[in-house]
Amino acid sequence: MRRDIINLSANRGDNVDGELSPTARYLRARAAHYRTLAAKGHNRARAIDYLDRARMLENSIESAPLTPATQTDIELAEGHVREGEERVATQLALIEKLDADGHHEQSRNERELLGSLTERLSVARRNLQSVRDDRKRRGQSN
Repeated sequence: MRRDIINLSANRGDNVDGELSPTARYLRARAAHYRTLAAKGHNRARAIDYLDRARMLENSIESAPLTPATQTDIELAEGHVREGEERVATQLALIEKLDADGHHEQSRNERELLGSLTERLSVARRNLQSVRDDRKRRGQSN
């Protein structure tokens, strides 16, 4: 099996201080994971699929949202909560529409995803509270 490794340029997904944004770090880690799976000697079709996934993730790094160097940990945590709330609201609207249109099987599948989104939102809220508590302990405002 050929090990097809692409070196990513240092500036893709970087913020103004040259640090990778959290999204870019995640994408880079997932791409490395798929490359590792591809190199483990799975059948050829699966290895090609893993390499395709890795390439897709690596290409996504260019468009990964940048974390401004001035963005604080609390602003980042608040953003995660906002995004989670938007995703849950969108999912609830989709489920209501599917139910109204009689697509009950699809609605059940979407409810499973809603559970995952709700759990992620809970984690984001706990993280935000943890950041706020940590700042209080250190005596910083906001």
